Amino acid sequence: MFISTISYEVLKNEYVYAAAIYGLIYATGYNVIIEDNTSKGRIDLTVVVNKKIVYIFHITFVIMEFKVLENEKEKGKALKQIKEKEYHKKYLNCEKIYLVGIEFEKINKNLVNFEYEVIGGKK
Repeated sequence: MFISTISYEVLKNEYVYAAAIYGLIYATGYNVIIEDNTSKGRIDLTVVVNKKIVYIFHITFVIMEFKVLENEKEKGKALKQIKEKEYHKKYLNCEKIYLVGIEFEKINKNLVNFEYEVIGGKK
């Protein structure tokens, strides 16, 4: 995995993970928003996947939250935060929204949890 090639000296908080993933996704040509503000907090990463302008916007969004976990008991924090803070409400007029929680282990820097949910917005 790409993250394992980054020095442990750099991987100290969730912002670094978000920035690394941001760079990868941005390089593919997608529209990426880092630290996307909402009325209840900040989304670590928002990706505009498909945008067609016709009479109605048909847009797919991916909302990502990153967490660095101290222990196994904390798994699920990232997706839980997205839902509790209702980050997706900012994009409810979109066709589809993916809520993605990505969690890394603090000591070994490994990916320990990846989960997602799909919300169908306005059609």
